[in-house]
Amino acid sequence: MFAVYFFFGIFAYFFYFIFAPLQPLFKWPGLLGGAALTLYWLAITAHSVSHTIKATSFVNHAFIDEGSHLAYEFQAALTQFEKRHKERLPFPKIYYWFVFGIAPFYLVLGRLLSASFGTNGVLLVLAILGMPMSLWVAGVMVRIYLVMIRLPCQLEKKSGKPVLVVD
Repeated sequence: MFAVYFFFGIFAYFFYFIFAPLQPLFKWPGLLGGAALTLYWLAITAHSVSHTIKATSFVNHAFIDEGSHLAYEFQAALTQFEKRHKERLPFPKIYYWFVFGIAPFYLVLGRLLSASFGTNGVLLVLAILGMPMSLWVAGVMVRIYLVMIRLPCQLEKKSGKPVLVVD
């Protein structure tokens, strides 16, 4: 999972803005904007997952008290979580269609009209298209951490019983 995030988020987006021969006017807003957007998306995802855990009956369905321990049925828990969680998209769908629509034309126009973006047009398109993918993967990693690691640790601390993963 981290390798997918590295390819789309770190490699495609941040490496482009770090190493492409861009003017500082384009480089710094791209880097800072990407970092701010990633941090914002991680916070939104963490809030959304925490809300699903607290506001729904997910914990009651996913963790079964068996006296000496809490049983965590992993596959059933993920199914229960997906039923209750409303996953948001990083960007409204209109932005996706806009980017997909102009991307082929941008490669040609970029070479004709601009010296800064022309030679790196393919990498720029990969960076732009890779950002939503990297945000989605980062959100999945946050969700995995909160549901599979943090929540069982919190329940173990709260109940004093170990949490065991069962089939």
